[in-house]
Amino acid sequence: MFASGMDASSVRTKQQIDALLAQGRVQSHVHRIVVWGIYMLAVSAGIMFLVVVYHAISPWPFLKPEQLTNLKQLLFSGAIGAGASGLAKRHLGIETKPTKDE
Repeated sequence: MFASGMDASSVRTKQQIDALLAQGRVQSHVHRIVVWGIYMLAVSAGIMFLVVVYHAISPWPFLKPEQLTNLKQLLFSGAIGAGASGLAKRHLGIETKPTKDE
């Protein structure tokens, strides 16, 4: 420490900077994972929607009635949208505008 010309406060400052940089790398990695997950959720919802539409217009239905009902419930229940918007708001820093009551 002293051989490199640094005093104790400089070493502490360097350690704090290194800790902040490490924390930033972890947050960046988590951010990439969350964004990837949101994209995968959107692609999955799109595929499910296309399956429902194709099943509705196709003369050859390929899903059993129970499967179609379950797929529609999952797709149109709002769970996918609520989950994706919750993740986006929490991890991507998207803020909502306060209402007049707040």
